[in-house]
Amino acid sequence: MKWSSYLLGILAILFLASSLRATELIVATTADVVNGNTLTPDDLKRDPGPDGISLREAILACNNTPGPHTITFSQTIAGQVITPDTSLPVITQGQVAIAGIQSGDGQPAITIDARGLPIGGFSVLGSNFAVKRLRFIGLNFGG
Repeated sequence: MKWSSYLLGILAILFLASSLRATELIVATTADVVNGNTLTPDDLKRDPGPDGISLREAILACNNTPGPHTITFSQTIAGQVITPDTSLPVITQGQVAIAGIQSGDGQPAITIDARGLPIGGFSVLGSNFAVKRLRFIGLNFGG
């Protein structure tokens, strides 16, 4: 009886530890499309759609599951610009980090072009949000 309680305790700790690990999503396209499965970050990794994970898809998937989550970018899109067609989804979960990549000179290698959007950048309702190593152009703060 003691061993079964001990084993159940270990299993509970392992489950909790695995659920607390950060999920990393890697944006691999500059297209602003949703054609992958955004139900959860793990679903999006398994079914990213034909073009890979978009920034919009990554945010939607993170919004559907408690964090921590990290959204990063593939080196294959370094030096390119992401131009959202509409404002990006509001980030509603806590513990989300969006981390761009650096070019050889240490500058951000990914640009988000927010020109023409009512509110540029990221709208956040969750706590513990971080964004780093991204270049923004055309930011509009709603007024």
